[in-house]
Amino acid sequence: MVTEQTVCVFGWSSWSGVLAGVVTAIALSIIMAILGVALGFTVVSPKSDDPMSGLGVAFGVWSFISVVVSMAGGGFVSGLFTGYRGMEHGFLVWALALIVATFFSSVAVGAA
Repeated sequence: MVTEQTVCVFGWSSWSGVLAGVVTAIALSIIMAILGVALGFTVVSPKSDDPMSGLGVAFGVWSFISVVVSMAGGGFVSGLFTGYRGMEHGFLVWALALIVATFFSSVAVGAA
């Protein structure tokens, strides 16, 4: 009779690295948002007939770039802190940053 024993270990994640990645991702997101506001001011031309032309495209492209850069930076910092299992830690950074951002957004909308 052959028996197999499966051991599940859940202590593989470095939560200090994940939290450092989330803080980095949120900080980069704030910096990118401020740069996005500056970009929006350069796109708007108040003296033209259509002052908001091109603002939607610039907002969409900058939002995509902002999310990619901030999540990549957070995942990179998390990988530097942990040194192993980078994909899992990057996913945890993304998931936790998404939860934190959703919480703060819902609090801001609820307060308005």
